[in-house]
Amino acid sequence: MVTEAMSRSLPSDVAITATDINLPMIERGKARPGMERVVWQQADAMKLPFSNAAFDLVVCQFGVMFFPDKRASFRESCRVLTPNGTYLFVLWDDYAVMTDSPLWIATLAVGDMLGRDPRTLLAPGYYDDRTIRADLAATGLHEVRIDRVARPAKATSAREAAVITVQGSLLRTAIEAADPSRLGEATDAVERSCALDSVTDRSRVRTRH
Repeated sequence: MVTEAMSRSLPSDVAITATDINLPMIERGKARPGMERVVWQQADAMKLPFSNAAFDLVVCQFGVMFFPDKRASFRESCRVLTPNGTYLFVLWDDYAVMTDSPLWIATLAVGDMLGRDPRTLLAPGYYDDRTIRADLAATGLHEVRIDRVARPAKATSAREAAVITVQGSLLRTAIEAADPSRLGEATDAVERSCALDSVTDRSRVRTRH
């Protein structure tokens, strides 16, 4: 989605290279309309296959929290950036302050179904400002600005939200490890939870007005 947005908005003479460690994601990206200008390449964020100072800007959306060695990934991003380059990455905040996140709603439902602590079903959180600043400083990135941005999640239906959050996240791995036959059950349960949350939100809006 970010690559598509950049392809639409950046001038035509700007070169864009899009990477992912998973080939199926690269193939999915290639298939989207308007991506002809993009160079797609499989790459590990902790060992980038690019020369030093190859890029003016490195962008990573919702990926850093999954990297097993974050400092190694930061060093690599720093290495491939030009001296005045920028590294822009986006992380999830603490779910304690994002209780209406569709993924967290799904995680609560799946945790209840599997009898597990919901936080054990997702990647460990990476949102503490001091930790992030220390990791960046240790790898040569010192001019750091952290912004907290809130945006509403959108889906065409509760069913679509359930399929995305259950079948397109780490929740699927946890479900299939416990019992692959329960994937459909989990998706249905999350659909009900998302539909209920949507009704509750609309009711709150009517009450306020």
